[in-house]
Amino acid sequence: LALPPSSPPLGLKEGDMMGDMLLSEKQRKGRAVPSTVVTLHSHGLCAVGWTDGLLTLIDTAAGRVHSQWEAVEGPILSITVLPDHCDILLVFSSKMLWIWDIRMPEPRGVVGFSWDSATSSTLTHANRGCVITFSDVQQVTHICFIDVVGIHTILSRLPALSSSLKGDACPLPLPGDDGGGEGQAHSHIRPFVHVRPLLAKSSRSSPSLLTSACLPLSKLLAFGTSDGHLQVYA
Repeated sequence: LALPPSSPPLGLKEGDMMGDMLLSEKQRKGRAVPSTVVTLHSHGLCAVGWTDGLLTLIDTAAGRVHSQWEAVEGPILSITVLPDHCDILLVFSSKMLWIWDIRMPEPRGVVGFSWDSATSSTLTHANRGCVITFSDVQQVTHICFIDVVGIHTILSRLPALSSSLKGDACPLPLPGDDGGGEGQAHSHIRPFVHVRPLLAKSSRSSPSLLTSACLPLSKLLAFGTSDGHLQVYA
């Protein structure tokens, strides 16, 4: 919507500043800045991620804050919306991923995942979930496939279980883990999380991930590694 230069944004009074409307007290003092922005077209919202882990949803038509909450620990690096499941937000930091359901009046945390990593990345996997690459304590790179839609479906049927997961993120399982001691919550989530090591083909050391691509029509993921190989996963 194009407004005349002399008119204030929708929902604001003359002299009001959009920045004052969005910023919390801590952010006004200069300790947090926006780190990423994504538009949620189907909801008429804009999602702003901050370096202090807060997520702000802005009603773009009314020009006001829809909601704001702490979505993840650490700076928000990316916010992903699944193409066919626009009610699910994936909020990503360097060591944590949280899945949020924004259908309710107040956004509800579905589940979070954490990992030990110096560097990591995430990308949308077809229309059902995402892929995370992370390094363990031995600096071995792993690829984690998360069926977000499957997790959301199973946990939405278990409201008591879902609410108990809001505070703590689940550690991503490494290959060979037997899942012992993880509790009931992890037993429900585990079938939807698959971790594979990114193996070297020409040396004993673990390669690093250089590039990746999603091939949606064939539902394949391709990874290019530092040892000169291309690894394709179905």
